[in-house]
Amino acid sequence: MSAPGYNRIYYSKISWGLLIFILVAFAAPLIMLLVQRQWVGLAIVLLTGLVPLSIYRNTRYEIRDNQLLITCGFLYKQRVDLNRIRSIQNSRNLISSPALSFDRQKIKYNTYDDVLISLKDEDKEEFYATIKQLNPAVKILQ
Repeated sequence: MSAPGYNRIYYSKISWGLLIFILVAFAAPLIMLLVQRQWVGLAIVLLTGLVPLSIYRNTRYEIRDNQLLITCGFLYKQRVDLNRIRSIQNSRNLISSPALSFDRQKIKYNTYDDVLISLKDEDKEEFYATIKQLNPAVKILQ
């Protein structure tokens, strides 16, 4: 089944513990460099901070034109054909992925490929239902 014209964006769930860790990791050197008036170092840390800021502002999962488009900041973009998805299951895997929380969903597609995403709790059921509607062969394992 195809979905011409169907378009829905889901944003990543955010782990506040992970966000606080990143903020503290950047705040400590910022404060130290500011107190020491190290302007070049301060500028470098601020510019480096744009990467995680971009990731937190732009991690999303979009269903469009029978594809799942996964975006994580400005560095990571991936397309998964909805007809190639085999299963979706909950995961607590800590491997690096386009997910801002450790409450993750593993999407298996093709023969051996998978990707971890992290849907907001209020979006999970709708996301599963939409994927299942567009590809009835998908197994939702919980």
